[in-house]
Amino acid sequence: MQNNLERPFAIMLYVMLMVIFVSLAALSPRGYIWLTYEDLLGEWSQFYLFAATLVCAATLARHKNRWRFFFALLALACLYVSGEEISWGQRLLNLETPAFFQRHNLQQETNLHNFITGPYNTLLKQSIEITLAMALILFSTLYALRISERIPGVAALKRWLPPPLFLWPYFCTAALFELRLLRFNEAELAEILVGAAMLLYTLHYLHRHAPSVVHQSSVRPQATALCTVIFLALFTAGLCYSSPRLRHGMEARIDNGVKKFADRYGRYGQWHHSRHLYMKLLQERPESVALRQRLAFVEKKLGHGLQAAQTLTEAIRLDMRRYGREPGNIAVNLSLAQSFELLGNLERMAFHHKQALDYGLRKVSLEPDNAHANYWLGRSYLANGAVDKAVKQFERAAQLQPTTYRFQRALQEARLKLQFLPG
Repeated sequence: MQNNLERPFAIMLYVMLMVIFVSLAALSPRGYIWLTYEDLLGEWSQFYLFAATLVCAATLARHKNRWRFFFALLALACLYVSGEEISWGQRLLNLETPAFFQRHNLQQETNLHNFITGPYNTLLKQSIEITLAMALILFSTLYALRISERIPGVAALKRWLPPPLFLWPYFCTAALFELRLLRFNEAELAEILVGAAMLLYTLHYLHRHAPSVVHQSSVRPQATALCTVIFLALFTAGLCYSSPRLRHGMEARIDNGVKKFADRYGRYGQWHHSRHLYMKLLQERPESVALRQRLAFVEKKLGHGLQAAQTLTEAIRLDMRRYGREPGNIAVNLSLAQSFELLGNLERMAFHHKQALDYGLRKVSLEPDNAHANYWLGRSYLANGAVDKAVKQFERAAQLQPTTYRFQRALQEARLKLQFLPG
């Protein structure tokens, strides 16, 4: 007889996960980043959750029952998902991306899913997310309620075992997270919820259809499996962080994540939290002009006009040192234009915008096949409001160097901006 503690265990685990997610999002950005970024704890948790589900599904497929084919397919699906999650060990083993993947993969990684979706929004990506969200909801509610048994012509679906109905909070919350409505990178949390639900799902049927393998109470194998997953995820993430080669990339992703977190706080009007994060980042990188510009923007939102002006003055001073050595540096001119715009000096802003564009045109006329020259001319056009011209330059840069992620991302973002221009 199935132990009646299985349901409360699953619900308690769901509540614990949600409390952890919300608490980290509100109180510990770095902790939240560790749960949602590549090579960190969250990604390895996803990998081991699907790997454990693979083991359970493969075990069920080996036993004689009418659902063997279904569990074999589920095991293959989990093999694919877990392998794709870590790009089949590419970063871990320091494998070079093959030329074909560099040219066609949107993140230049050795995986398949980034052939059609990438780190930027597209209509295709949004359509896939909506479809996946609907599938998760249908699978965990309508199908779990066995609605299919009452619909003529779908008897074949009886070969697919429905999930226990008490798992619907995992799947439905994951469906909402997959749509990224909060814009807190919660799609990664969706994968953790789906992985946990699928593991509980296969353990549920393993207890029922393979009692010789799982003969304990229904809660004990669940707790053992989840503790093993957590231990392996912590161990692997720690092992990666101890490697100097991997640590550099992990720390760069964490810093980038903190900047995005500061932006997210600002998006929800939490300017004090945003200011705190930018000041902490500046302590680590005091020469960063971009961080000073973002901090100045936040100071203005808080009504701290004097602090914003002081921050921008220091940003301009740092840029002017480079400008004195390289007046034709387009990146410096664009940065100066941004600082003067925030300071309210529109005349100096226009001067540096024009200078960036002039130097960009001159550079491309001298080196038309230089991908970087075309990219920076595109950035200059974008700053001057000529989005259509920027798209053409980014297309040229991406054509010259199709494996450069920065060019591909700039092109996609400019195309999206062009779509939403009036007229």
